[in-house]
Amino acid sequence: MNELWNNYISEIVPPSSQEPTSSFAGPLLLKADYHGAFMTIEDCRCASRIGISGICVKETKNMFEIVTVKDHVVKIPKEKSLFRVKARLGGDKEVEWRLWGDQFLVRSGERSAKKFSGRIIRGKPLLEL
Repeated sequence: MNELWNNYISEIVPPSSQEPTSSFAGPLLLKADYHGAFMTIEDCRCASRIGISGICVKETKNMFEIVTVKDHVVKIPKEKSLFRVKARLGGDKEVEWRLWGDQFLVRSGERSAKKFSGRIIRGKPLLEL
């Protein structure tokens, strides 16, 4: 599932000689579907969930469901959480970015039609590459 997602992201953000910037790739990555993405929880209200890594298998308006390396399904609320997403572009180039869950409280289908202004909300940018 993660390999398919990496191919999907490679089509959205084609690999280039330079690193993708938030001004170029940011709007594309914000509207992307994250089913199959490899995620790590960097910050969460529940301290025991910090550091959990795995592949996102379900995304709802308020939650990501992640399958860990130990084959456990963990539900992580988007609110008050910070996620680090890793992707391989073009096979060997790895890119990471951070998503703030507070600004991501939208279903993935509705997010693709939404316009993101690129403003900083509550002191945090929407996306950080």
